[in-house]
Amino acid sequence: MGKVTAIVSGKGGTGKSFVTTGLGIALARRNKRVLLMDLDLYFRGIDLMLGTDDGLLFDMGDVFNGNCSPEKAVYSCEGIGGLFIMSASQGMDDNIDTNVMRSLINALKADYDYILIDCNGAGKAFEAAAVESETVIVLTDAEPLSVRCAEKMSCRLKEMGLHNARLLMNNFSEKVFFRLNCFQDIDEIIDKIGARLLGIVPEDEEFAFALQRSSPFGVRSKAVYAFDRIAARLDGIDVSLFIE
Repeated sequence: MGKVTAIVSGKGGTGKSFVTTGLGIALARRNKRVLLMDLDLYFRGIDLMLGTDDGLLFDMGDVFNGNCSPEKAVYSCEGIGGLFIMSASQGMDDNIDTNVMRSLINALKADYDYILIDCNGAGKAFEAAAVESETVIVLTDAEPLSVRCAEKMSCRLKEMGLHNARLLMNNFSEKVFFRLNCFQDIDEIIDKIGARLLGIVPEDEEFAFALQRSSPFGVRSKAVYAFDRIAARLDGIDVSLFIE
């Protein structure tokens, strides 16, 4: 059965879709069969990042409305083998029945090594995704508001009885971090949020631009190397958190 990982944050703009896509590509490069589920019901973007938007006939809303089977709402990414996407419907609300969401996730598990779920951190769909996940990745960047929101998200997961949160710092710039001088070091952020650090993704315009152009597959840049390491850690390989 596939490993399910929800990717959440306490505020917008931390890069959930960026991380979900980058990590999915990295896992596919490890010869894993990976499904990306876009649960950002208002601002879906993974289909654009991966260049699958023009070919989408069905999405998650069609599955919930009984218009198609789950398999028909899954599309392969032409740029890399083993990577698939199920897009959210922009017309859906986030009051999805928890049991229905769980049933969908469990129905798909057998066909993939990993299911990565891009969540907005609110609503019943998020709750179902979090409960079904072996790991919940809480995103933050290194500025105070984002850290505070990630801390609240970590607390909420614990209130739900979930103790599987892992912290991922995204868009990290050492220069900006020390210039802001809001935290003594990264350990202070980890302690505030109360989740074990999974990895740090550095600021990387090259990969961000490639996603905007729907052509991320051939890029080898700082963020890509970081995602390779995070994918290895998710896959049980002991590698350094940092890029030397």
